[in-house]
Formats: sequence, C-alpha cells, structure tokens
Amino acid sequence: MPRPFGAVMAGNRNPQGDGEESLLRCARTVSEILGPDSCALIGGMALSAFGYVRGTLDADFISGGEPMAMNAALRNKGIESQLTWGDPDDPLPWVIRGEVGEVPFDILPQVAGTRVDRGTFLPDLGITVCSVEDFIALKCFAGGPQDLADIANLLGVRPDLRSIALRVAGGYGLSERLLSFLAPP
Repeated sequence: MPRPFGAVMAGNRNPQGDGEESLLRCARTVSEILGPDSCALIGGMALSAFGYVRGTLDADFISGGEPMAMNAALRNKGIESQLTWGDPDDPLPWVIRGEVGEVPFDILPQVAGTRVDRGTFLPDLGITVCSVEDFIALKCFAGGPQDLADIANLLGVRPDLRSIALRVAGGYGLSERLLSFLAPP
C-alpha cells in the first residue's frame, strides 16, 4: 500500500539529509524561488502525490515562466542551474537543469496543453503538484515505456482515473500501448 506523499517525502530525517528529505528540500527550494504559483511538480514526485510511490532521484517541474528570468532567479539564490535551448525540431523549446545540494532538478515548459494553474498547492509542503490529467498528458507526450508504466501504476491505485487516462492517451495515439501495460501478465 503506497504511503501518503508527505510521509514519503518527509520520512527520511537522517543527519546527512539523504534520500527523501533531500529530494523534498530540492523541490521546496525550487518552488520557493520560482513561486508555487509559477511552477508545478511533475514526474516521480507527482506520482507519489497521486498515491503510487516509486523511486526517483530528481525533482521535475513545469513552468509557464520566462526561462531566462527563472534561470537568473535560481542563480541569484546560489543555485547552480543551466538554461538549454532546444533545436527548432525539438519538442521542448527549453529546459533548465540544476542541483540543490546534490539533488538534480529539471524545469520544463508547459507543453502538451499543461498548465501550472490547474495544479494543487500543498500548503504543508509549500509545493504545487500538477493536475492528474496534466501528469498523464506529460507522460503521454514523453511516450516512453517508463512513462506508460507510471500511468499504469497510477491506475493500479487510482482505477477511477482509467477513462481520463485512456482519453488522454488516445489523443496521443497511445491508448493501445497503454492498454498493453494495463493487461494482466
């Protein structure tokens, strides 16, 4: 049975700040610098927030902010980060990568119709988590095996989301592939 997001993210309180505590610190720091209304958590940490816990080593965000201003804000707070521009045929126009302590983070643009303002702010953590539908859309946008496995694992703990997931996956031509991940072994 998956543990609640707060328990997963705050559960490791060792003196070195390793693991979950460092991951949460990274997410909080980025969210605080950019503003929780300007970025939303995605990826493995968002999956945990939705009820399925899987290991992750980084914090991933989407943002509708201006990338050069966000990168400058991070650097002004002492966070090493790098803004990389995509090629004209790249599906991502830009990505900001950095580290808080030794924990990496990525900030991606709002793609695939995602929007930060549909996320849910978690006041106890000071972080906004993307909406479930946006999470599914981002996983379909990426379209890799781990992405579809994340959707399938989410549906394992949240079967009420099946119709949403299949509708979103269908928009990417992935409904049959997603169904293959949902089929019993």
